[in-house]
Amino acid sequence: YQDEWLIVADKPSGMLSVPGKTGQESLQERMEKQFSQTLYACHRLDMDTSGILVLGLTKESHRNLSIQFQDRKVEKKYQALLRGKLSERLENITCGKIEFPMRVDLDNRPYQIYDEEYGRMATTEWKLIEEFSLEESFLQGEHEQDSLWRTRVEFMPLTGRPHQLRLHSAHEKGLGLGIVGDRLYGKIYSDERLCLQAFYLKFTHPTTNEIMEFSVPFEF
Repeated sequence: YQDEWLIVADKPSGMLSVPGKTGQESLQERMEKQFSQTLYACHRLDMDTSGILVLGLTKESHRNLSIQFQDRKVEKKYQALLRGKLSERLENITCGKIEFPMRVDLDNRPYQIYDEEYGRMATTEWKLIEEFSLEESFLQGEHEQDSLWRTRVEFMPLTGRPHQLRLHSAHEKGLGLGIVGDRLYGKIYSDERLCLQAFYLKFTHPTTNEIMEFSVPFEF
């Protein structure tokens, strides 16, 4: 989507949201080349996370949208595929809220950890969408010790801490199951990507005040 004030794009997994130190192309840079003008990212997604990003075409729209994100006035929904059967771990609970303090591990950046004393509170609402089992033939080669079960969940983060959904999924005080393809908080195999996608975004247009809603098809 594009108008005079903003652009909404669908970032692929494996691409940076904004320019980094590695020199790897970011979504912001790709969009700047395409539209031949400076853009301003209003929020970010992890490199391995795919999904919807909004960029301002003017400094005024960027400021307005950034404040909406900061003040938690933007509605965000993610879907994730977890490794394992969530209903067994949570005794058939199918929705809830995860809330605990977290911070960066200073000795192992960018890894995030649970910390009651120095962490900042992170809050995520979640609901179970489906559980399914893979074929037995899947357990071959490097997957030999993997679980056959997968759980699809929807996450609605109410705060925006780095790696919040990944830690809330994997940590024992959260769902206790890592996201498929999570190289930091779970297992990853050579044929996997991080199965975490920002599939829905709702915000107020910075100029027209219209309610804007965007969604993208599920990728996994």
